[in-house]
Amino acid sequence: MKLILTGILAGLLAATAAHADEMVFTSWGGTTQEAQTKSWAAPFEASSGIKVLQDGPTDYGKLKAMVEGGSVAWDVVDVEMDFAIKAAKDGLLEPIDFNVVPKADLDPRFTTEHAVGSFYYSFVLAWNKGAVSGEPAGWADMFDLTKFPGKRT
Repeated sequence: MKLILTGILAGLLAATAAHADEMVFTSWGGTTQEAQTKSWAAPFEASSGIKVLQDGPTDYGKLKAMVEGGSVAWDVVDVEMDFAIKAAKDGLLEPIDFNVVPKADLDPRFTTEHAVGSFYYSFVLAWNKGAVSGEPAGWADMFDLTKFPGKRT
């Protein structure tokens, strides 16, 4: 999976940077962006000679202002799918050139005209059995301060 993902992201970068000696990748910062830099940006730089500059954090308002102002500094932006769908609908994203990026290598569940899923995550409900009497049955219980008093983290 890591090699496939690296190849896919390298393809996206190649499509963006086809006529450039550098490009700007924007993500959320912290350990996520450090891992992205190590796992695919650095290998892409080594194989292509194109410098990947890092920026962040990702911000919808900043992206919108750059597009509307005609001065876009970001080439590839790591966003959540709802962000990508809204940004595409609002005309803020360029379509992916699938003549450069091999669409057959992408999971169609996570591929749109403007975006490709790069990693997956989920949210889980957890609690300290020593601090809570009973078991929350779902997210509604998690936020029911009468039934389950105390702080949430």
